[in-house]
Amino acid sequence: MKLHRLSAADLDLLASGLGGPALVDDLLRGQRSRRLMILKLVVDHGPGLTADHRQALAVLAAADQRDHAAVAGLVDTPMFGSWAGALLRLIAGEPEPSDVARQLDRLVPYAVVAAHRAGISAELVGRIHRGELVLPTLGRLRLDTEQQQGPVKFVSRPPGLWVDGREVPATDSAQSPHWQPLRALRAPGPPAVTVPIDDIDPCRGNYHIDASPRLSSPAFNRWQHEFASTWQIVARHVPRRAEELAVALRTIVPLRKPNLDAARSATSRDAVGAIGLDLPVSAAEFATTLVHEIQHSKLTAAMDIEPLCAMSGEAVHFAPWRSDPRPVAGLLQGVYAFLGVADTWRALYTGSDGFPEAARQFANVRADVRAAVEALVRSDELTPAGRRFVDGLSVAIDDLGTVSVARSLVTAAETRVAAKRVAWRRRRGLADGT
Repeated sequence: MKLHRLSAADLDLLASGLGGPALVDDLLRGQRSRRLMILKLVVDHGPGLTADHRQALAVLAAADQRDHAAVAGLVDTPMFGSWAGALLRLIAGEPEPSDVARQLDRLVPYAVVAAHRAGISAELVGRIHRGELVLPTLGRLRLDTEQQQGPVKFVSRPPGLWVDGREVPATDSAQSPHWQPLRALRAPGPPAVTVPIDDIDPCRGNYHIDASPRLSSPAFNRWQHEFASTWQIVARHVPRRAEELAVALRTIVPLRKPNLDAARSATSRDAVGAIGLDLPVSAAEFATTLVHEIQHSKLTAAMDIEPLCAMSGEAVHFAPWRSDPRPVAGLLQGVYAFLGVADTWRALYTGSDGFPEAARQFANVRADVRAAVEALVRSDELTPAGRRFVDGLSVAIDDLGTVSVARSLVTAAETRVAAKRVAWRRRRGLADGT
C-alpha cells in the first residue's frame, strides 16, 4: 500500500476550490489504501475470521495478481469503503466473533466478483442473509430458497458467474423476479460520465435520511432524465468542475424524499465518492448539490492524507448554514463545500443561459463563506498545512468578491448572515462579538 503525500502546491490547488482531475484521482487512490489498511487490520486482529473468509482473501490476492486494475476498481467503490468503515467500528467495540463473521461474509461476494473481473476461475462458499445477497458492482440476487440464511456456492468460470447454480446476467438491463441489476446514470460529454445509482447495497444507508428502497423503472427514468439535463449545465458552465466530477463522483445513493418542495443531500465519511440525495427540484439545484457534496469528499480524502487541524479541538464556531456550533474540522468542511457552491452559482449568474435565482443565490452563499472563513483565519487549531490551506481559501473567497451583484441583493445577504449570527449567539447565551 502506497504512502500518500500532499505537496504545498497540491494544497494550494485544492484551496482554490478546485484541484483538477489528476489531483482528485490521487486523493481517491489514498482512500483505496485506507480501505485496504482497514481490511488488513480486521483480518489480522479482529475475531470471527473463518476458513471460507481466508479462502476468499486468497482469491482476492490471486485476482489482484492477475489484474490489479480490475480489483482496484472494486476497492475504489464507495460501498467497499462503507463496508470497511463498518468493520472498523465493529471491532473497536469488543464485539462477539459471530457479529464480525457476519460482516466478514461480504468478503466472499467481493472475492468472487474480483475473480470475475480479473478473468480467473474460483469456487467459494459464502452465506446468504435474509434470502438475498448483493454482488458488488453487479446487482442483487434473490434466491429460490425457503431458508433466509445459510451457505451459498459462488463460481467464477470465465466469462460467466454463478450463484447456487444460477448464472448472473451479464448486463445491467437484464431484470427478473430474482435479479435486480445495479443501474447507472449516464450523460454525454465532454466529459461523458457514467455513475452507478445504488438502491440495493446494504451498506448504502450511512446518511441522516433513510436510503430509498429499489427505484421503480419510471422513478429511475426520471433520475436519468434529470441527471442528464443537470450534467449539461455543469459541463457548459463549470467545465473544470465537470472534469473533477467525472473522476470523483463514483456513486449516487437515492434517499427517501420527506419534502416535495425541497431536497436534502449528504456524504459519508467512509464512502468518499458517493453522494446520498433525494431528487433536487431543479437542474441548477442538482448541479450545485453535486459540487457541494464532492467538495466534501475531496476535503475528506485530503485530510486523511494531510491533517489540516486538531481533530479533537474543542473550540466551536458560527456557520451561517447551521444552527449548531461547529468545530474547526466541520467549519473547514462547510467553507470548502460552500466555496464550490458559490463558484457554481457565480458561473450560472454570469453565464448566458439565464438562471433567475442565480444572482440571489450567489450573493447569499458568498456572504456565508465570507462570514465563516473569519473564524478559520483566527483559529489556533490549524496545522501549518491547515494555515496555508485557509490562506488559500481566503484568496479564493476574495476573488468571488470581485463579481458585481445588485447592491440590494448584497445588503439582503449581509443582513441575513448578521441576523443568523445574532440568533446563534443568543441560543448560546453570548453577548456581542463573533
